[in-house]
Amino acid sequence: PIQTILLGTNWSKISSNGYYTAAIKTDGTLWTWGKNNNGQLGDNTITHRSSPIQTVAGGTNWTQVSCGYNFTAATKTDGTLWMCGQNSSGQLGDNTTIRKSSPIQTIAGGNNWSSVAGGQFHTAAIKTDGTLWTWGTNAFGQLGDNTRIHRSSPVQVVGFATNWSSVACGYTHTAAIKTDGTLWAWGLNGYGQLGDNTIANKSSPVQTIAGGTNWSKISSNGYYTAAIKKDGTLWMWGRNFFGNLGDNTIANKSSPIQTIAGGTNWSFAACGYHHTIAIYENTANQLGVNTQPLAGYNSNQLLVQPKININDSVGSVVRIAANSVSVAVQSGTATLSGTTTVTAVDGIATFTDLVLTGSGNVTLRFTSSGLTLVDSSSFTVSLTLPIIPKRSEVSNTIPTSSQLNIGELAINIDDKKGFIKKSDGTVLNIFNGKVADGGSF
Repeated sequence: PIQTILLGTNWSKISSNGYYTAAIKTDGTLWTWGKNNNGQLGDNTITHRSSPIQTVAGGTNWTQVSCGYNFTAATKTDGTLWMCGQNSSGQLGDNTTIRKSSPIQTIAGGNNWSSVAGGQFHTAAIKTDGTLWTWGTNAFGQLGDNTRIHRSSPVQVVGFATNWSSVACGYTHTAAIKTDGTLWAWGLNGYGQLGDNTIANKSSPVQTIAGGTNWSKISSNGYYTAAIKKDGTLWMWGRNFFGNLGDNTIANKSSPIQTIAGGTNWSFAACGYHHTIAIYENTANQLGVNTQPLAGYNSNQLLVQPKININDSVGSVVRIAANSVSVAVQSGTATLSGTTTVTAVDGIATFTDLVLTGSGNVTLRFTSSGLTLVDSSSFTVSLTLPIIPKRSEVSNTIPTSSQLNIGELAINIDDKKGFIKKSDGTVLNIFNGKVADGGSF
């Protein structure tokens, strides 16, 4: 691994496909690099780039990006959806087949797009009302509208459901999860990538043969699919020519199987054309704190970044509130000395009497009985941080300002939404940057 020429520690999201890459920084800027023969980098040229550049649209309000084979799709905090690049099959959704080298909106317009995924020559996107829309090539039924007609503007997936929560596109198939935890797929199925124990193409959604209502995350590329269940297990199916299913074979699978590694702590999976990358959490329910000051913060501040097990309190709100915890040095040569009470404002823990020397990471963990050291043998010193989790069994609601303390973070695990109370008293949606106070998801 090498870092991009820009380096930095403020990258938040990334996508790659078809010989190029797109990424979003924590400041909301969108950067692209790599192949640009169809204008997929969005810089109003078709010049290849070997270092990151910003799209011609600029802006600091990008929230999600997905790379198709030679086109890019991205959403902004205002809910608008933007596309650029190859458009030979109408995959940009602007009712033309003309490529675009700078971002344009789909003909559907609107400011209620929540997520998007790009395939080889088709696109799928979900709106905030839970509807799923597709456009582009449809030779194998990958648009899921029960036809094989290509579409250069968005159409709804057959059934007109309003409970879609996430979607992923392979080259010629689509897979998506509903809010009820069911997983559906459609399109080309020659390698079993739909997971329905057949190799027959489908032009409307079908469930995998595994069924179930506990699917939580989905990824797809090429001719195979990967998905994680709420119990943390990782499942794969489809083409396996290069062992990309991770089952110690190169035989295709038309129904979901687990990787040979097994386990119940998988948190993330991403599919390349012939390979898969997945993250296995060795320590569940872990909170990480970097001992080095972050850019933009004072030397006496730590950014508290909780990682919460998706299986912990599904359907309820997990809160981060004030209490004392222990800190352990996990790697490097960092030395912590001194003990102090820490005040958290807007998610930033600020201390006054702590001395940090050397470099490395410190890690802490909570369990059902409270916070404990990950490795007591590497314990250096105690530190008071306002980040012990507690639960509130209030499902699908947005907390009001009166329900949260300043700097307190509320997360709804099932719907993947979170809110934090700022120092000015407003409740901020940490996933789209909008102010929200009370109501429902």
